[in-house]
Amino acid sequence: MKAIIPVACVILGVLLLVMGLLWGTLFPPQSGWSPEKNTQLTELGTQLKGLGFKLAEAQANPSMQRGENPAEIKAKLEEVKKEHDALYAEFESARDRPANTGNALKWVGVIIAAIGGIFAFVGNKEG
Repeated sequence: MKAIIPVACVILGVLLLVMGLLWGTLFPPQSGWSPEKNTQLTELGTQLKGLGFKLAEAQANPSMQRGENPAEIKAKLEEVKKEHDALYAEFESARDRPANTGNALKWVGVIIAAIGGIFAFVGNKEG
């Protein structure tokens, strides 16, 4: 019975290692990110650039008769930036999640296989 445990650890470790290597293929990053979110992120980025130019122009040419109030533009810019940053963080999470999971599975597999190999080696020395 004791001889089965190290072998089972090695087999489990190798299975986890293989699963970790295939994880990115089985669960691609695109599965967590939709084209609609991509379009929304692009639109928010475009709005950010446009509001940045508007704010720079309003601050360079302050006039009560023409143009928008720089404070209003800045408030809108901060609101759009907050929304953009939240959506971009979601994008990064969706992009990195499969790789992080695959790496975790690979390392856990290597560690379990190594522990099983060490126990098998020690068991053979004692037996």
